[in-house]
Amino acid sequence: MKILWVTNQIIGQLAERKGIKAVTGQWLNAEINMEIKQNENKLVVCTVGSENVHYKDANVTYIVLGQGNLYNYYPDEKKIAEWKQVLETENPDIILIWGTEYAIGLSVLLANQGVRPTAIYIQGVMAAIYESYRGGLSDNQIRRFTTIMERIRKNSVFDTEKVYEKRALVEKQMIELCDYIILENSWSENIYTHINPKVKVLFARLPIREEFSNFRWKKESFHQHQIVTTAAGYPLKGIHQLIQAVSRIKIEYPDVVLMVPGNNMFVVKGIKNRIRQSGYHKYIKTLIKRNKLMNNVIFTGPLDSQEYARLMMKSEIFICASAIENHCSSLREAMTVGVPCIASKVGGVPEYAIDGDNCLLYNYGDIDTLVSNIRDVFESIEIKKQLSKRGKEAMNYLYQTNPLLSMQNIYDYILKERKCAPVQR
Repeated sequence: MKILWVTNQIIGQLAERKGIKAVTGQWLNAEINMEIKQNENKLVVCTVGSENVHYKDANVTYIVLGQGNLYNYYPDEKKIAEWKQVLETENPDIILIWGTEYAIGLSVLLANQGVRPTAIYIQGVMAAIYESYRGGLSDNQIRRFTTIMERIRKNSVFDTEKVYEKRALVEKQMIELCDYIILENSWSENIYTHINPKVKVLFARLPIREEFSNFRWKKESFHQHQIVTTAAGYPLKGIHQLIQAVSRIKIEYPDVVLMVPGNNMFVVKGIKNRIRQSGYHKYIKTLIKRNKLMNNVIFTGPLDSQEYARLMMKSEIFICASAIENHCSSLREAMTVGVPCIASKVGGVPEYAIDGDNCLLYNYGDIDTLVSNIRDVFESIEIKKQLSKRGKEAMNYLYQTNPLLSMQNIYDYILKERKCAPVQR
């Protein structure tokens, strides 16, 4: 069976050859490694970039079409024709599009014209991201921290919000054109079946990177009052609210430390970098200074999977503070490690994170409850033990007892339903 993947970035061996380190979407590398290990299919992994690339490694063919930057990508006749040529040359049994974030998937769907079965694996839900992107910040707050450079380049929070509005419209077109969507919760199912009542829904889970199974949180060896969160470079991730919570909890726990993966928003070296720094990052810097948290908020720099898992293992709490999440892979990874977790009650999170059982939840924007949850975990070894134990059990249930469909199950199901055997090669 030949499967053609459409991805939003270069992944797998081609990424390694080019020295590209994944910042987002690392589950794709976990999934491609699983495909290679199972060795049941021929895989063609396609994306776009600055130049054409064709590279083969084992059972995987990598194709990059030189169609330019994904950020400003939109289908036109030339791009659609190039994709049509790829589809005719490779002749896949199934086309799998990873995510609706960019219009590359729309180009492929328009090129395919319904000839081959198509499925979209839902990652972020664009309509929900558009609605929640500013993370509760008001117009006045955003105007105050928007920089002159952002106004010139049109990449302020307001501008990015409009980008997601356009992406939500592209997502709608993609859902209307595809045959199947792959997701794992009723929250996103309700959104997409409202757009296209005829689309067929298949349920699967994004894999957890194996590094997180190799680290185990222990109640005897964490760093007391250390909190770890997700990478948080834009308002949707809610770091501005988490910093406010830390400033309040610091009154009772002066040694509290918030570890934030990603580039340093507080110390920016070089004139060019300071000029380019986003208004939101400057706002975060202001919050840190205003609340005298210079020694309480630490930016770790970019972390690979192993480094992130180790940081979770050494922390007392993991917090997902996002305004919206579909899966929240980081929360699942934290539960797998066993670090006690707190999360905002948004999107698909409450379908596996149960308040008071395997996680402590709060409504996004309710900083009082967030602070109370942090205090409860800091003060009670019993709460820590329960959240750790039940979190690991929840992930074991999701991925061992009730794993839903594997990708191979999905491929087989689609071909069976379409009543077509794989093309003999």
